[in-house]
Amino acid sequence: MPFKLFLDADGKPKLDEKGRAYFIQDGATEPTVLDVNEMIDTNRAKHGTAEAAKRELAEAIAKLNAFDGIVPEEAKKALELVKTIDEGKMVEAGKLDELKRKYAEEASQKVSSLEKALEEAKASGARSVAEKEGMIHSLLVENAFSASVFLREKTVLPPEFAYASMGKNFAVEYHDGKPVVIAKDGQGNPIFSPANPSAYASPEEAIKILIEQHPQRESLIKNPAPNGGSGSQPGSRTSFGTPKSLADCKTEADKVAYLKAKSA
Repeated sequence: MPFKLFLDADGKPKLDEKGRAYFIQDGATEPTVLDVNEMIDTNRAKHGTAEAAKRELAEAIAKLNAFDGIVPEEAKKALELVKTIDEGKMVEAGKLDELKRKYAEEASQKVSSLEKALEEAKASGARSVAEKEGMIHSLLVENAFSASVFLREKTVLPPEFAYASMGKNFAVEYHDGKPVVIAKDGQGNPIFSPANPSAYASPEEAIKILIEQHPQRESLIKNPAPNGGSGSQPGSRTSFGTPKSLADCKTEADKVAYLKAKSA
């Protein structure tokens, strides 16, 4: 089950005395401290180990390919032994061809078993890397949505709704061995920071940009209360862009906007 950043009563991430953040797993009642930096370092080390394993597998497969159509080493030794036998007597007894076939079959079975073991090891390594990458993505991206001040204060979207809709726009890449969150727009282009155009946008900047570029942004952004304090309350909906009924809602964002407007 995924972990989410644990927020205190003020909506801020809760930290321990060492500055480590508390996280809580779905269904759990108590938060726990997770050292994200330590997890990243561990994953980086395992990532390197997996890469080394891939190289070893590639080298082993290359060595196997060298024996394509050729009897493996053990069969070669066996055939050398055959040569020391009195071939004249073996031929007379009709045993030479039978002996050669036997060693060839045994060698072929050993090669097949080795190839199968290498493929299984390769698949296992790939699954392990994918699992670790998924955990890093959850920690760095999903929790960025949970801690987003912009989502909490400026939109009607709960963080989990926003992540479900826009999480696919975020990826974790490794630059100089360090994980970096890269956000991309609908065309797959990296999103850069408005404050520093030469750098990638931070997750918070990217969330704001994606919301503001959304075709239904009017339904997602909260409306401030009008002057005088009468009429709509903070977070209420205008009629512009808001579905008239639940049946008219086409997306999760439409449903959120409709329910907010109805409860205002």
